[in-house]
Amino acid sequence: MHFSQTISTFLHRSQVQAHVSEEMRPTVKYCILLTLSTLLAHLGIMANQSTVTIGSMLISPLMWPLIGMTLGLVAGKPKMIVKGALVFAGSMLFAIGLSALLTYAFSPTAILLNAEITSRISPTLFDLLIALLTGLAGAFIVSWEKVADAAAGVAIASSILLPMTVTGIGLSIGNMDIAYGSFLLFLTNVGSIVCTGILVFLFLGHHENTNKKSNELLTVGLVGSSMTIILLAFPLTSTFINILETNATESLAKSTLETQLLMIDDSIVTDSVSTRNVSVGSGTRLQVTALLRAKDNFRVPYTSLRDMEKHLSETLGKMVQLDIRVLPPVTTITDDLSAKEKRLALEEKLGNIISTFLRSIDNRIGIESLQIAGTNPLQIGLVLKAPTDTVLTNTDRLDLKDVLEKELLAGVRLEMSILRTDVITEVVEPHRDDMLSSLETTVDRFAAKQNTDGVTIASRVAIKTPTGYVLQMQLRVREDIDNLSLYTTSLRNTVMASYQGTSEPLSIQITEERYKTL
Repeated sequence: MHFSQTISTFLHRSQVQAHVSEEMRPTVKYCILLTLSTLLAHLGIMANQSTVTIGSMLISPLMWPLIGMTLGLVAGKPKMIVKGALVFAGSMLFAIGLSALLTYAFSPTAILLNAEITSRISPTLFDLLIALLTGLAGAFIVSWEKVADAAAGVAIASSILLPMTVTGIGLSIGNMDIAYGSFLLFLTNVGSIVCTGILVFLFLGHHENTNKKSNELLTVGLVGSSMTIILLAFPLTSTFINILETNATESLAKSTLETQLLMIDDSIVTDSVSTRNVSVGSGTRLQVTALLRAKDNFRVPYTSLRDMEKHLSETLGKMVQLDIRVLPPVTTITDDLSAKEKRLALEEKLGNIISTFLRSIDNRIGIESLQIAGTNPLQIGLVLKAPTDTVLTNTDRLDLKDVLEKELLAGVRLEMSILRTDVITEVVEPHRDDMLSSLETTVDRFAAKQNTDGVTIASRVAIKTPTGYVLQMQLRVREDIDNLSLYTTSLRNTVMASYQGTSEPLSIQITEERYKTL
């Protein structure tokens, strides 16, 4: 007696086969779900939003043709195998093509590498193991009574849809490393899901050993998927070993540098060390990039730099090219400053940190404007000026955000844009910028004239929205002060008086932060 017939929780094989055959048909519903899931997957990856990519998995129908092809191999149904293979191949080409088209439409030069992309371009043995378990789970869930098909769909779609989407992105921007890595992950997942799916369906009694053709199909499926896994295991193992070697190399390089820097200045802190192979002439060298924190104006002497390169080369057993980037040490702003002085000190500090970071990337990048608001997280609006050939990636933005958070010991929300200096010959400040400055100046004058004990204006920022102007202010108020109505009313009236004669509406938002006196 078959296993699936002895346990009531599993559906009969005829029910499973009928259900899978129906779901894998390329109906209008299937096509709509495939299109929507691909769109969501692409947008989620581009926006680096894992919640959006999860949503794409929930509605993706890609599980069904792959499961159908696998089930056909076990059940000995050639028509089911061909139908599943054709639908799956067509879905694959459609998803890759749509992703490439969307990437091209949004301008390939605007693509920034993020975690959603980089996590799918260097598959390792761990990804192979995950795919094998995914195939087990998918086949069991499809055969299990009263279990939602969406559970299996999410698992399998995450292994198939997202790598295909990244492949389309790589092809569109002409980056073959991205395209190759993600497609390798896709093939690994497909082969693993088919192989383990065959084993599960075989275990659940879907194979009827009644004729030679049925046995031949099962053998072809098992041997083919197993050989695919074995062949793909070689590049996956190579990538896995490379990651282990890179981690070991970077760890050894960091400890070696820390020892060398200790002899120069014991206050230097090694923040991070990264390595990569670079071509130099006819050979290659290991480029070691070290991010250090040191006092202002610190520079590593040239002779010391060469000595460290020599010592690293001897330790690592490779020719090393050392690149050192120096950032200011982590400091805090003292609390004995007035609110206005704090703001000015913070803006100056941020400007120094950001300028130092940008010079480490390209000394042609400068700061056009810097706006701050809030406290934790600190909201920073940054406009940079740089030539058109200067490239700032999303990784650079995240690195800068991390540096700022370590410097300020607080959360940071960073919005960054670039003004291209060699394509704009003249920048005329529009009227709305004058109004923004006027609003902030009015608040500053009010703060300077008022002498209310225990109440200060900690921050203010004016912004332009499609519906008008918004002025956001945060007050720092001593905890024993109960009534602020006179102060806030006077502040609102002063601002509105300076705003007369403008047709666009103004929204004034005032928040407060309480503090205790010692």
